[in-house]
Amino acid sequence: MLMGGSLAALRILPALAGAALIALTMLIARELGGGRYAQLLAGVAILLCPAILSIDSLLTMNAFEPLFWVGCIWVVARILRTGDSRLWLWFGVLAGLGLENKHSTLSFGFAVTVALLLTHHRREFARPWIWIAGAIALALFLPNIVLANPPSLPDHRRSGQRPPRRQERRARARSRSLKNKSSTCTRSCCRSGSPAWSGFSATAAGASSA
Repeated sequence: MLMGGSLAALRILPALAGAALIALTMLIARELGGGRYAQLLAGVAILLCPAILSIDSLLTMNAFEPLFWVGCIWVVARILRTGDSRLWLWFGVLAGLGLENKHSTLSFGFAVTVALLLTHHRREFARPWIWIAGAIALALFLPNIVLANPPSLPDHRRSGQRPPRRQERRARARSRSLKNKSSTCTRSCCRSGSPAWSGFSATAAGASSA
């Protein structure tokens, strides 16, 4: 593993994501016109949020999902304040990475689209930058779609067909080998007179035969 298997290594990335989430929240407060006190209050609110504290202590997709969402919100807030539509390109990058992380980002993108359409900011759709941003997000998300449906051998369990005879013979030979090993282990342990090992071996033999 790149960072090892220690507990600290597994928690450093979600902890960094949580710190970045706090910083982005404070930046959003500034974009909305908040002063230092408002920015500090927003950061403390995220810092003490029980849900954020729980997910940012585990290395899961949920630790990074709020980071991508809040990053997109910060970009949108900056676009609406400055009128610089070229910033939609950064929105597309963050949205694409968010889709790679978790597909629920689609619902966030849908909410942003509806919010723009219901306000006078719908004029953004008349400019090319938001469409280019959508293309960037789709391009980043495309490998996820392709890898989710890789070309592979047919699944005989789903199709109801019997597997090839060669695979069936291999499976039977492997099952017989496991049974023979378990039976040999059981007999040797029983001869040694150890009741604990005898019970364990008998259980293993029964599990392999099942």
